[in-house]
Amino acid sequence: MVIKKILKVNGFKFKYVNSQDLVRLIDSTHFTRNQAIMNHPEQIQQRIIELEVEHRDLNVVIDAVAHDPHHDELQLRRLKKRKLQLKDHITLLKMQMMPDVPA
Repeated sequence: MVIKKILKVNGFKFKYVNSQDLVRLIDSTHFTRNQAIMNHPEQIQQRIIELEVEHRDLNVVIDAVAHDPHHDELQLRRLKKRKLQLKDHITLLKMQMMPDVPA
């Protein structure tokens, strides 16, 4: 009998057997939407919120994978790298929201 674990992230329920299954589920879900060119501050702000939610959710997933005794280090590094990419993207979008100040 296979024991499945359940992880709830942002309203999604992921049933998985081990950390590799969980990573495959997360990769196939694609929390982020395709980004179009955003010129309006409202669009940028909405995108920042979406990325912050994904960043928090990824933190939960990373904790779950790290606590699995049979986790894959490569998958864990990929998740952490994705989390850093999200943080960088959020920072760039926040910088777009600030008006240019002459030096």
